[in-house]
Amino acid sequence: MSEKPLGSNPLRKNMRNNSPAKHARREKKRSAAALALGIAFVSIALTILGAIAFLTLQPAEEQDAISPPKLSEESSTFPQVNWKKLQKLNPDVVAWVYIPGTGISQPVVQAHSDTAEFYLSHNLKGEYSVYGCPYLSPENEERGLESDHCLIYGHHLDIGGAFSDLTKYQEESWAKNHQEILLLTPEENMCLQVAFVQRVRASEYPIQANFPTQSAYETWLLGEYQSAFVTLSPPNPEARSYSLVTCDAGYDTDWRIIVTAQEKAEPL
Repeated sequence: MSEKPLGSNPLRKNMRNNSPAKHARREKKRSAAALALGIAFVSIALTILGAIAFLTLQPAEEQDAISPPKLSEESSTFPQVNWKKLQKLNPDVVAWVYIPGTGISQPVVQAHSDTAEFYLSHNLKGEYSVYGCPYLSPENEERGLESDHCLIYGHHLDIGGAFSDLTKYQEESWAKNHQEILLLTPEENMCLQVAFVQRVRASEYPIQANFPTQSAYETWLLGEYQSAFVTLSPPNPEARSYSLVTCDAGYDTDWRIIVTAQEKAEPL
C-alpha cells in the first residue's frame, strides 16, 4: 500500500502548524498587530480631543475675561471681573450680573438702537450663537445704567443657560430664597433685592426706561408692584429699578418674565 505524502494529511498539517516554534511566531505576530491597533486608536482619540479643544477652548486672555472665579452657589461674594480684558474683547460691555443659587453669571452688553436685536443671536465676541448675550435695552442707551429703569434681556432656552432660571421666580417660595442679585460695573458693585415679579405679554407691555418727572416714575413703579404676579418687598420710589427679562417658554412666544429689583446697601 502506497503512503500518502506527508503534506496531504490534514492532521499532520495541523500538528506542524501547532508546533511550539510556529505557535510562538504566531503569538508574536498577534501581539504586534494588537500593539499597532492600540497605537492607532490612541492616535485617533488624541486627534479628536485636540480638535474639540481647538474648536471650543478660548484663548487664555478671553477665558480669563469672560469667566470670573467660580463661586459657591449660595455665595454673596462679588465675582472678580477683569474689566480691562473684557472691554478689550467687546467695548459694549457695561456690567456683569450674578444671581447666587442659579446658573446666571454673565457679562452684560449695551444694545444699540440701530442694531437692537443683534445680541439676541450673537455672543460677547460678536459671533453667531443661539445663547446670544444678555444686553441692556436700546431704550437705556442714552443714560445706560443711570436710567430710571434699566432693562436687561437674556434668552430662556430649553437646554438651559442664559436667563433660563428667571422663570423659576414665578414660584413665590423659590423667589423668596433667591432675592439677591449682584450687579457689577467697572465703577461699582451693587447688591440688589428683588421687589416683584411680573408675567406679561411683550406686545402689550410698554417699555419705559426714563420718566419726565419723579412723580411719573413713582406712579409707574407703584402700578407695576400692585399688578405683579409675585410681590416680595415694597419698592422704594427714590431708588433706581433694574429688571431682568426673559421669555416664558411655558406659554406662547409673546409672554415675558420680568424680575425687578432695587439696590440695597448690604447683602441680604
